[in-house]
Amino acid sequence: MPGILDFLFKLLDTSDWPPRWHCGKWTSFHGWLFIVSDLLIWGAYFTIPAIIIKYLTRRKHQRFIRLYFLFASFILACGTTHFIDAVTFWYPAYRLNAVVRAITAIISWITIFYMIRLLPYYFSLQSPEALEAEVAMRKKAEKELQLKNEQLRNAEIVGQFGHFEWDTTTNNIKTSEGMRLLLDLGEQEDITTIEQYLAFFPPEVRVQQEETLKHCIKDNNFHTHYQDIVTAQNNEKVFLTRGTVVTGADDTVEKVIVTSQNFTEFKKNKELLEESRKIFKNAFDFSSIGMAFVDLNGQWLDVNQSLCDIFGYTKEEMRRLNFMDMTHPDDIAVDMAYVKQLLSHEIENYRMEKRYYKKDGSIIWILLSASLIWKNNQPAYFTSQLVDITANKHLITELESKNIAFKKANKNLQYHIDNITEFNSIISHNLRGPATSLISAVDFLDDCENIEEAKELLSKIKGTSELVIQTLNDLKEVIEIQLNKDIVYTSCNLFQVLQGKLLLFHPAIHATHATITCDFEIEVISFPLVYLENIFQTLISNALTFRKEGQAPTIHISSAQVKDQVVIQFIDNGLGIDMNRHKEEVFKYKRIFHKGYHGRGLGLFLLKSQIEACGGKITWESDGINGSIFTIAV
Repeated sequence: MPGILDFLFKLLDTSDWPPRWHCGKWTSFHGWLFIVSDLLIWGAYFTIPAIIIKYLTRRKHQRFIRLYFLFASFILACGTTHFIDAVTFWYPAYRLNAVVRAITAIISWITIFYMIRLLPYYFSLQSPEALEAEVAMRKKAEKELQLKNEQLRNAEIVGQFGHFEWDTTTNNIKTSEGMRLLLDLGEQEDITTIEQYLAFFPPEVRVQQEETLKHCIKDNNFHTHYQDIVTAQNNEKVFLTRGTVVTGADDTVEKVIVTSQNFTEFKKNKELLEESRKIFKNAFDFSSIGMAFVDLNGQWLDVNQSLCDIFGYTKEEMRRLNFMDMTHPDDIAVDMAYVKQLLSHEIENYRMEKRYYKKDGSIIWILLSASLIWKNNQPAYFTSQLVDITANKHLITELESKNIAFKKANKNLQYHIDNITEFNSIISHNLRGPATSLISAVDFLDDCENIEEAKELLSKIKGTSELVIQTLNDLKEVIEIQLNKDIVYTSCNLFQVLQGKLLLFHPAIHATHATITCDFEIEVISFPLVYLENIFQTLISNALTFRKEGQAPTIHISSAQVKDQVVIQFIDNGLGIDMNRHKEEVFKYKRIFHKGYHGRGLGLFLLKSQIEACGGKITWESDGINGSIFTIAV
């Protein structure tokens, strides 16, 4: 103990030792090398702690602060020993040097013990490679997070929705960019409190929204609802708002996360759709025409009252029926053909007139318009509009009947006009000439010089008078034919009529070696028998009379049904008539086409009058060489 006290009292006393220059054989170079080296080591050891302290002051949250200070103290103490070693060359304070070295030793071992204590933690730290891998993974995760945030931002913009978090403890909110866009906020504008958010609600609903948020906190449940918003630019919008409540450990609400989507257009479209549905329902229910929906099997799904009135059923009765059961059998095939085209996408709709049976069994005419409704590219049901056109059909039928009668009357009028014209021509040609001759002959009677000359003139007057009488009789016969409204139609057997004429013309047939054949597809027709007999008689007689020299006559008579008429043809191989020369004169009065043959030119004229008086028609064909073909349609 006395030695320690003596050591402390003489801590700075240097009298017990000479300066180091005088201990041993120091050369000048050796001594200064030692001194300079110690001073440089001391300078470095003092600089390193300064750098460490400067580093720690800049990195306030650096780990292992104590260890840094221990290292700084240890290095500073080591530097101090080197400084004292340099000083001892002039000032041999060996006691002070020993104290500094003791302090250095103590600090060194404290540092060692502290490092040993931290070794388990050091060993738990990752290697540089692992740290680099972790850093790379975190960078990748940060990049992916950034990408996800960008995708979320784009999704909010495209989907017109946004979100915000409400911290119920501070009453502050954090809004996403999508939410700011929904509220029409500028780039520098933002809302940070729930009061600012509630300010976007119209005054009449703001209190209600406040109550909704209070119930949300109270019930720990956020109810999805619509919100009417007035944005920062005074645009009225409708949001569909959903949310979730985040609670703490004690089940108290700490945060509310709210998402809002712009449903303005959706709500408008929904309102328009509802309005359209109401309009369609009114049009369907109160339409003056029948309307219905029909399933793919033909069952009535829904009908309006007008359709029920058309068919005489109630709505409940109609829904139990199939439209096929109500359709006239003759119209089913056409209707189903249209349905097939609808199902195969060949047409989009069709319209047709068809017949239906009413509840009382009567038949009505309906104008049907139908189309097919598709859902998910599959046929769903038919829509039909039905208009009762029964009265129109009756009017059309009546109109068509009157039109036919009018055409017939017009045809008859033209026929009579043509006859009058023909009669005028006959009178002008066949009566005026003889009448003039008679007047002249009478005038010449006074100038006759003898009886013989008068007798000759009277003979001519008699012949001319007989010609006039004959012409008048012919005209009288034609007029009687045309004026005969009581013509009796009977069932005439064409074969029997032909047999009668064959007996009549037997001598001429035998004399000319004529051949007469027939092919009656229609053997019995309804026609005045006397007229039919005249037709056969005139045409057979002409064929036998106007035959070719040295050639036996052949006559073929046939009948056939052509549409709604019976056509009778007479084909012969006689002289025929030149159509180019006599096309318009064949059926004229007293037209004679072959000289040297006995004939008055009256047969075909009367024949045409008789046929047309019965509503028929006669035509002819001939090349003037190979006979004639007469065709009669009755």
